[in-house]
Amino acid sequence: MTIAAAVVLALVVLIVLWAAMVYNGLVQLKNDVAKAWANIDVALKQRHDQLPKLVEVCRQYKQFEQGNAGARDLGARASGQRL
Repeated sequence: MTIAAAVVLALVVLIVLWAAMVYNGLVQLKNDVAKAWANIDVALKQRHDQLPKLVEVCRQYKQFEQGNAGARDLGARASGQRL
């Protein structure tokens, strides 16, 4: 094998290795993007699942505050204070 053939073979091998590394990098980026979108989907689903719980907590707190406001009004009226 001549020196020129060895150099050409080495260049071909280097180009093939470089192309394989670039391809693997692109596949990894594609997978990272897919994983990021999946994480966003999971976060949105969790938010959607927790919304009814938040509404129920707000309803219960509203009832609690309405009960306290009524008791506070009665206490203020009994002591002759203005609201």
